[in-house]
Amino acid sequence: MHVGEFLTGSKEYVQSNVQASEKQDDYRDPTTTLPQPPPIQYDNHPISECNTCKHCSKYNSWWDKFKSTVDDILLKSNRQTQNVYWWNGRNR
Repeated sequence: MHVGEFLTGSKEYVQSNVQASEKQDDYRDPTTTLPQPPPIQYDNHPISECNTCKHCSKYNSWWDKFKSTVDDILLKSNRQTQNVYWWNGRNR
């Protein structure tokens, strides 16, 4: 992830998904809100061995939402341009 990649796809794909999400009434900007905590995991129920029950479905759904949220934050906060402005406002 340290090489500028997104979790769910290319920059164009993520940008399209974020723009579609922002049009939804229930959209909350992840840069200004706290994240959703993951669902409770049960020690006696390993998700890697099941993936079919209600609990596993909820957990997998949370992971999908988490990845989208991370991509949304990265898209909004990690943009680099060719022109860099230093603290004193001079263009370098």
